[in-house]
Amino acid sequence: MIISARMFRSLEFAIGLAIGFIVAKITSHGQTSLPDDMTRCQLVDADPNPVLSSRLEATEAKYWTHHQIFDCDNMHKLRLVKELGHGHFKRTFLGEYGDDGTKVAVKVPTKPDHCLAVEDKRDRFRCVRAHIEKFTKEVMYLQQLQHPNIIELLGFCMRNELLDAPTPMESGMIAVFEYGDEVSMDDLMSVPFHARLRIAIEIIDLLIYLENSPLGSLKMRDVKPKHLLSVEGKLKLIDVDAMTSLEMPCPRPNDPPNKTIERMVWLLGTTMPTDCQYGTTCQEGICKGYNARRNMVLVDEVWMKTILAIDGLKDDPLFMRKEKSDRSAIFAEVSDVLGSVREHMDDPSNADKHFVKKALQDIQARLAE
Repeated sequence: MIISARMFRSLEFAIGLAIGFIVAKITSHGQTSLPDDMTRCQLVDADPNPVLSSRLEATEAKYWTHHQIFDCDNMHKLRLVKELGHGHFKRTFLGEYGDDGTKVAVKVPTKPDHCLAVEDKRDRFRCVRAHIEKFTKEVMYLQQLQHPNIIELLGFCMRNELLDAPTPMESGMIAVFEYGDEVSMDDLMSVPFHARLRIAIEIIDLLIYLENSPLGSLKMRDVKPKHLLSVEGKLKLIDVDAMTSLEMPCPRPNDPPNKTIERMVWLLGTTMPTDCQYGTTCQEGICKGYNARRNMVLVDEVWMKTILAIDGLKDDPLFMRKEKSDRSAIFAEVSDVLGSVREHMDDPSNADKHFVKKALQDIQARLAE
C-alpha cells in the first residue's frame, strides 16, 4: 500500500509514537535476551537457497525489483565478511550469500552505551529512542521510495528491541541493502563529459521524484559524494533516514506561540527564519516549496557547477569523433544550452527542473548523433 503524502507529512511524530512502547521497555527494564528460537540467527555457513538466487538473477541489471528478498526466516543465511562503517546510530557490514557470494550491505543499530549508562530514565528514553527511530525511519522510507537512484532495500527483520546483542546477526533489528562502491568527486571527474552528463540527468530526475514522492516533498540533508554509492555504474543515494518531509516553518505576523511549529523547528535542527527563502511563500505556517528548492541549491553547489563544466567537452570521445569542421559549432551550441541551464540553477525561485532535464537530454542526443 502506498501511503499518501498527507499521511506522511508528520512521519517523524508517527515513528516516535509507534516505537514508544518498545523504548519504554528498554529504559525501564533494561536489555532483554534473545528467545531460544532466535539463537539460530548467528554467523553460520550459508546454505545456498536456489529460490533466492533465481529471484536475484531475474532482476533487471539497472536496479533491483522492490520485492523483499530477506526476512527473519532466511536472514541467518547471510555471511558477514567485514565491517564497512560505524556511525553514531548504525553499523554497516559487507555480507555475502549463495554459491556465488553475492554481495549485500547489512546494517544494524549501534549499541547505545552512552544511553544505557545514564541513570535518568528520561535521558535514557530519548537516547535509546533516537537509535531505534533512525533505523526504523530508514526502513519505512525505503519501503515507500522506489527510484533507480535510491539505494534498494532487499529485506529486513525486526524481531525485538535488542541493541546489546552478542553478534551483529543477533541484533533485534537488521536490514539488508544492495551493495555499492564508494565514489569521490575525482572519480566522477575522470569519466568523459557525456558520462557526467548522464549523471547530471539522473540527479535532476531524482530531484523531480523527491519533490513528488509518495511521502510528500522530501528534503535531503546532503548530497556529497560520501552520501552516494556506485551500484553497477549507477549512482544511488543512501542515508535516507536524514530526509524529512517537514517544510521550513514560518510564523505569520502577530501569530500566537505555536507548539507544533516550535516542534518542527526543533526536529529540523534550525532556527525560526524571519522570511521564507528561495522565493517560497508562507502558507499555513510553512514555507511552501522550500524542500524542493533547497534540494536544487544543494545539488548545484555540490554537483552541477563541477561536472557540467564546459571544458570537459573538449576531450570527450563522442565530441572528438565529430568532423573537425563541425566541432566549433557543436561546442557553441552546447555552451548556449548549458548557459540556459545555468540561468535556471542560479535562480532556484524560478528553476524548472523539467526544463533542465530536457536541456541536458538534448545535449546528450546531440553528442550521440
